[in-house]
Amino acid sequence: MRVVAVTSSLGVGGAERSLIKLLRVIEPLVDSVDLVTLVNVEKRIAEELPNHVNLISLNGRSANPMLWLRVGKLFRAIDPDLIIGWSTYANFVAVIGSIFAARARLILSERIYVPQYMKQANHSILRRRIVLFLMRLLYRRADVVTANSTTNVRFLQRYVGGLPAYRLLPNTVDVAGLDVRATELDPEGIEGVASPHIVAIGRLEQQKGFDILLRAFAIVRFNRPDWSLVIVGDGSERDSLRVLSRFLRLDAAIYWAGEVANPFPYYRWADIVVVPSRFEGFPNVALEAMALGNAVICSDCRTGPRELTVKGRYGRLVPVGDAGALAREIVALGSSPHAIEELGSSAREFVLRTYDMHVMRLRYAEVLGFCVR
Repeated sequence: MRVVAVTSSLGVGGAERSLIKLLRVIEPLVDSVDLVTLVNVEKRIAEELPNHVNLISLNGRSANPMLWLRVGKLFRAIDPDLIIGWSTYANFVAVIGSIFAARARLILSERIYVPQYMKQANHSILRRRIVLFLMRLLYRRADVVTANSTTNVRFLQRYVGGLPAYRLLPNTVDVAGLDVRATELDPEGIEGVASPHIVAIGRLEQQKGFDILLRAFAIVRFNRPDWSLVIVGDGSERDSLRVLSRFLRLDAAIYWAGEVANPFPYYRWADIVVVPSRFEGFPNVALEAMALGNAVICSDCRTGPRELTVKGRYGRLVPVGDAGALAREIVALGSSPHAIEELGSSAREFVLRTYDMHVMRLRYAEVLGFCVR
């Protein structure tokens, strides 16, 4: 079986990393995999691809119809058995390109809850209507439409309708691989940080809610003035978050680790990992933290955390944007080493039996229509 996957970009992001994990899962099940990226590719992310994946970077402008034509010509030349679209815009291009590969099965995948994303991203009303119209028009041409949460699957099934099968395709994680990477080196910039070790990891963007976390931690410091927070990541809100940190008088309490090639030693070092996102599809940071035995605190955003933690059984949930509730949960969990240990241990066991790559291979194969060898 020849497979072609299409993604808008290959950079630092949860959707891109979930695609890489998918390709790792299916590589032993297929004859060849081509990955088409429409816009940009970050070299260090591309290096995480399985060895036998053929990367085709078009390096174009996403809204250019000539780019869509190039994709169609690629599909015709490759003559794939299966086309996989990954995230909204790449799904549109995959549908249009599939016209040139009529015999291929077409599977699309949404990796974010579309209505919430469009609302939070401040898209114009016109743009929202165009995107939703195109989803309804184009997604119906697929054989299978997937999403990474049951809430998103239900939205797509209700909104798009039509003949495609709608299936859950959650993110997966290589637990054994994370264990190895977590011990490759010691985390930097955390010398002298006392327990409990509280960490937040991710892109410093509005979606991820680091401003909410800083406001919550200012409240934490009133109760626990010796506690500190380590933030791992970089992004467009870095400078504004630094300003907010100074305004909240948190400079002595925050350790900014920046973007690191291997964040997993920070997970190993952490006692608590906080995921304060305003919205998610299915949060990789929470999944990876749970896989490594961390206690996690997540915002109970529209999709992802509630499903991943099984309504708070394997991780603590707080209302979205509620800095006070987040602060109270950090203090309560951080004050109980026994609760941290118990929650982290149960979370790891749950991920091992539910989301580990070796467990998920059969589910992925069934959804994508592969024969397991």
